[in-house]
Amino acid sequence: MIPLIRLTTSFAALVTLGAVSPHPAAAPVHAGGPANKPGHASAARSLPTPTCDDLTTVTWSGFVLDDVVAIEATPTDPAHCRVRGTIDTEIHFELLLPLPAEWNGRFLMGGGGGYVGSVQNQALGYLGSNSVLTRGFATVGTDTGHRGVGTDASWALNRPDREVNFGHRAVHVTAETAKTIIRIYYGRDIDYSYFLGCSRGGGQGMMASQRYPDDFDGIVAGAPAHDWTALGALFLQTQQALYPDPADLTTPMITDEAARTIETAILEACDENDGVADGIMTNPLECDIDLAAMPGLTADQRRAAEVIYGGAHVGGRHKTAGGRLILWTGWSDAAIPATGTIRYFEGVAAGDDEVDDYLRMFMLPGVLHCGGGPGPDQVDMQRPVCAWPAEAVYKGSGDPKREENFECEEPRR
Repeated sequence: MIPLIRLTTSFAALVTLGAVSPHPAAAPVHAGGPANKPGHASAARSLPTPTCDDLTTVTWSGFVLDDVVAIEATPTDPAHCRVRGTIDTEIHFELLLPLPAEWNGRFLMGGGGGYVGSVQNQALGYLGSNSVLTRGFATVGTDTGHRGVGTDASWALNRPDREVNFGHRAVHVTAETAKTIIRIYYGRDIDYSYFLGCSRGGGQGMMASQRYPDDFDGIVAGAPAHDWTALGALFLQTQQALYPDPADLTTPMITDEAARTIETAILEACDENDGVADGIMTNPLECDIDLAAMPGLTADQRRAAEVIYGGAHVGGRHKTAGGRLILWTGWSDAAIPATGTIRYFEGVAAGDDEVDDYLRMFMLPGVLHCGGGPGPDQVDMQRPVCAWPAEAVYKGSGDPKREENFECEEPRR
């Protein structure tokens, strides 16, 4: 599970999506809809645009509203309408609606981390002077249909329905439900719909792009945990390498000192591959170093490092339909290997010559899981990030933290 940290790089990508998304529908969508589909209301569109309190008087189909409250403005967020509800019997959601005069016409759904288990909306993790609500987005999050801490999966035992909800359905029906409430509340259709998430939230975005391509015009998926089974295998493999004796879980095979030794050796060997020694490698895949011969480690530590760096992740392929998908991953992500995201992207590119029309991937050097680290995880950092497979290469002079001193170049492989 990840904290709701500042993901300003993702918001920059989201703004980019707004510039390339398809044109919004010209005609409004009326409130009435199929009664057997979650996320529809039986109210007629002839009703005037309701207030926050009026939403409780509408007869909904497929979900109930548990709590609807008008929230006063705070130093960080403007006044808005907070809607909490339940879809079916277990999928809980929270929808935040800016006042009608402040709505920008757009809908943004935020993902959740780990096994979720509580209503989470990673889009609310932005800090600074302009929150998501201040920017005018209507935004929603969900618990994906179960309650529990983000590292506990006991809720799934003998419950295939919960597995399906967690795997993909909960995000889909929550998006449908939120869109219906938004259309009722504002009295018109949505201009653009977006999804933003990291870690499991990134995986949710990728799942939505494949199973429900009409749900979102644009998706930003960071450090995406998209291959859940392979990640589980990777985590187990890593823990077995770190703790080879199950009776002794006190000290890992790779201690803090050993980890620093590995980091130092790798940077000494490869930091200048991108033209500048700054503690950040633009592309670690180009680092040719023999872990088995690394000095300063015991033989057991070298073997453990080889297992961990070897990985167990596999990728996939897809093609989005009508929208845009942006992937980003930190090269220094210790939770979800960057190579898995690369394999996913390259699998898509290998089967579609038009991949550049709808898919981009950005690899962030020195960035940890969903943010942090010495690399460019915020848009106000000046080191450029190039669309894969291009790399930022230092020109050889000038401040290495300034964008104008780098060029995006295709790697020579």
